[in-house]
Amino acid sequence: WKVDITVDNGKSVPTWNHVANGENTTFTISANEGYDLTKAEVKEGQCELSNNNETLTAKNVNSNMSCRVEIPKKGTQLLDVCPGGVLSSCITQLASKEDRNVGDGELIHHDNSFIGYNYADKESYYVADKWKEKYQTVDDLIKKYMQNGFNKYYIAEENNPDDWKDEQDVTWWLDSASALKIALEKEYLEINESSVDAGDGSYRYAGNEPSNYVCLGNLLEKAKVELINGTKLNLQPGQCESSKKLYRILGVIPVKVVIDENHIEEQNLVKLIKAEYISATELSLSSSYLKDSYSFNMRRVKGTTSINGFYYNSNAKNEWKDGTLYTALNNKYLAGTAIGSSWVDKIETVTWNTSGLSLDEYCKTAREVHKVEINNSTQGYQQATNKTVEAKVGLMYVSDYGFASSKDNWQINLDKYNIEANKNGNWLYNGYSELTITRSSELSLYVHMIQSSGYISNGANVYKDLGAVRPTFYLKANTEFTSGDGTFDNPYVLKTN
Repeated sequence: WKVDITVDNGKSVPTWNHVANGENTTFTISANEGYDLTKAEVKEGQCELSNNNETLTAKNVNSNMSCRVEIPKKGTQLLDVCPGGVLSSCITQLASKEDRNVGDGELIHHDNSFIGYNYADKESYYVADKWKEKYQTVDDLIKKYMQNGFNKYYIAEENNPDDWKDEQDVTWWLDSASALKIALEKEYLEINESSVDAGDGSYRYAGNEPSNYVCLGNLLEKAKVELINGTKLNLQPGQCESSKKLYRILGVIPVKVVIDENHIEEQNLVKLIKAEYISATELSLSSSYLKDSYSFNMRRVKGTTSINGFYYNSNAKNEWKDGTLYTALNNKYLAGTAIGSSWVDKIETVTWNTSGLSLDEYCKTAREVHKVEINNSTQGYQQATNKTVEAKVGLMYVSDYGFASSKDNWQINLDKYNIEANKNGNWLYNGYSELTITRSSELSLYVHMIQSSGYISNGANVYKDLGAVRPTFYLKANTEFTSGDGTFDNPYVLKTN
């Protein structure tokens, strides 16, 4: 019997073979330059594929058949655009490439910027590059509104910009900051009415399994078995030395950086989160905060294991600063061996927004939640102090979780994120109830939690309900990477000095 194989974007040895009735044969396949053998797929026939990263073995299970294997193009990777360099800059460069390869996921630029303006000075208003083809100058924008009757919208009195009223017949003051402010905001709303992203200029990884792994340690030179609470994890050469050293990139996100006690400035920094849940040993918390054994399937550990759960704050209040987790993460965790002093020096001190979300605010889309989390909640529990906290380590925001899902889910409210499509398409979903940094702004004993079924709730009591924890932090702006493609098998490696 003749068995044929066809390889798109590669070649096989042999190209066909003879076998006896009922037997099978194998072919060794290699990829053409620029094509990714690890992503090869069977498009026709019934071959079985096995990959050792250098060659592919195709095994035909039956005689008298043919098989077609397709090898996709590799696409641009981080090392292609930036062979070693500042990690944040390299990620933003990669995002600009149409053929970017970020694994089974996306790297999305959350860019809703339209026009920048300074209300005090008309001459300092500008049209963002993104929109210059449509409006060359700010005056072009104003003319558009005058021609289309937008002078019948809300206009501020010239001598009292804060006194807005509905005028049916008004005159545009072209030199009025108030009138221009209206025009700009009306246009922004018109363009972005259906937008679902953060609109903050960030670059975020989304989807099922994007290539965003970072090893804060060394790569293995030989295979080893790591025990995670009794469950074996087989680690291979080239992988991170320990799953405890493995982190993932949330994205390049604008954040306020503490320069010194008198100066804070906004910078675009790489934000990391621990790939798996932290243990009580790594966090150096006493056994009173240890959760009983719960079995679940970790993303990379086959079988079941036990995890540790922690109280948000055993002091019975939902303020992040000086609470149980805040203290453990920003003292014991940083001072211990879990992360190492060379990596602690790479972590920036930033401003964390901790005013929280109200009962109405948390059950909305990621975009709507993000606006409140970052701009601070104005509803509910106004007696709360420490609405912002300056620290190195925190937890993920609720909106971080929302935007990690595939873009198709961003129009779904976060309290409905328990659908299979979301859980399967959200790389941040790890399978167990997990604490976020975001508290309730109305209920002083509660914080928001990712439930094990995938949705966001506001019902975690800060000193009664235990949740899994993953430390989250921002890398300093000058942090460089040296190698890797961001996959679990070949994570990004950072420069330590």
